[in-house]
Amino acid sequence: MNAQTSVDYLNMFADVYETYGRELDLEVVEATGGPADATAAQADARTVIDLQPFAAIGGPAQTPVYWQEVTNAGILCVGGCSLAEGWDNVEAAAPYLWPTGPAPEQADVHLPEMLGKQLVGGNAEFAGDPALREQERVFGWVQAETETGEYAARNDEFDRIIEEEYDGEIAARSTYLFDPGAAQEAATTVVARMRDAGVTTIILSVDPLVPKNITEEATKQGYFPEWVMGPSVLADTTIFGRTFDQRQWANAIGISLPSARADNSLSDSYFVYEWYYGTEPPTNTQGVQFAGPDRLMLGIHMAGPELTPENFERGLFRYPVNEPGKTYTRISWGEDLWGRPDYNSTDDVGAFWWDPEATGESETGTEGTGMIRYIDGGTRYLPGEWPEEPLPFFEEEGSVTIYDELPEEDALPEYPAWPGSPASGE
Repeated sequence: MNAQTSVDYLNMFADVYETYGRELDLEVVEATGGPADATAAQADARTVIDLQPFAAIGGPAQTPVYWQEVTNAGILCVGGCSLAEGWDNVEAAAPYLWPTGPAPEQADVHLPEMLGKQLVGGNAEFAGDPALREQERVFGWVQAETETGEYAARNDEFDRIIEEEYDGEIAARSTYLFDPGAAQEAATTVVARMRDAGVTTIILSVDPLVPKNITEEATKQGYFPEWVMGPSVLADTTIFGRTFDQRQWANAIGISLPSARADNSLSDSYFVYEWYYGTEPPTNTQGVQFAGPDRLMLGIHMAGPELTPENFERGLFRYPVNEPGKTYTRISWGEDLWGRPDYNSTDDVGAFWWDPEATGESETGTEGTGMIRYIDGGTRYLPGEWPEEPLPFFEEEGSVTIYDELPEEDALPEYPAWPGSPASGE
């Protein structure tokens, strides 16, 4: 079902975008292992390479083996091929790797600015322990890695910014290799290190699974600090936030890479599917699947009559900036914003706090208790735009969990059905 939704989007875009007489030849490759299985990922990459495609969408993204094999073969890897891959690695693979979302280093630009303007120098007022609330913040950093030391240069730059520009510092660091099987061992080490260093405020740059163990271990050790979500993979979501210890997560704030949420039926991925096919998408996770087909077909459209990886790059680099709204992100490629070639697609972030009592649907449509609240209706910030006045963390007024009606500035236009599409009845 999921693969068919992606195929549906590809066929729709092939009809709507200019493909200069080309027709899609699609092959669905079934993964032979989990997303972190490097051996299976390499085998899957060889299967893709043997098909000799121009591009591949998605794949086992929790190991770099897959995208490295595919791009080394001169094949574009678009969308969910990689996960939080470093900026230098993406640029070294140019013009073949096109991730969804920001590079970790791009998100890192936002985090010290938010910390410096909002938290550094103040008391840990959001901590669960009343005694910690009376103390000036002491920051600790917890980080997930897929390879030991892979973020050393990134962390050095973060430390430089927070120290030189905001007079802050990281008092303790704890890293762990992403391995769900070793999650409890990692959690015990992480929490003990943070507590023993007198940390009042723990910054997380993590996967979506291990924080469950970390927060539960903090409660077990009677340790109730502030939690600040930094650049992470899906940990800044309601669906995973509900799995964390709520006695801890009730004291969580952070930056949000995803935009504020609206009801699934109001999303652009839902809108265009219904507009073209005349029916709702066959899965409620269509928003995750939308980006890869959209980026690939847009790049083909912008490449012009001579389709090469280099022209694909030139096309997306000259594509106009998609400015942000409350419920969608700013998307751009090229060198205008970041001062170096940018193959990632999201530039801005928002701010959130966790409401353990709010009820509603998660990102996959599951009703439950505990929700992310997006501050100021989901306002997004580019680098340099974070306000210095205190943001209203833990103030319900002005925040939003899910929009049941799009903000006026985000409202989608009405179009007649595309001629010849299933929705047109022709």
